[in-house]
Amino acid sequence: MSSIIKERIAEIKSEIQKLEAEVNLKKNVLKELESLNSTKKQKSSKRKNKQPRKGSLVEYLVTVLSESPVPMPNPQIVESLLKHGYKTNAKVSVNNLVPSSLSKRPDLFFRARHGVYGLIGKHQQTNQGD
Repeated sequence: MSSIIKERIAEIKSEIQKLEAEVNLKKNVLKELESLNSTKKQKSSKRKNKQPRKGSLVEYLVTVLSESPVPMPNPQIVESLLKHGYKTNAKVSVNNLVPSSLSKRPDLFFRARHGVYGLIGKHQQTNQGD
């Protein structure tokens, strides 16, 4: 009977070692994923305060808003973007991309009021009276 107990103890210890090895592997994978995630965030934040990339939505937004004498509402911005030839392969509509892109670049754009956006330097003086 004691040999059966000893065998069972050995089996359980072996299972524990395998589980500990699996946990360590998962911890290493988690660390790697977290480092990739933080690297991605750092890269996107480095883009702020730089010129927009050629052909990017931000470049089109700067063009559209610079041509307007006053801050523009989101639907008008989208309409003007499409007239300027902006195309995207994104799974979400341009209506959803625009406010998100505008809010991610506070160095270029500001929100005049709900759903209305302007270009910093051009529309800020106009907006102060609103």
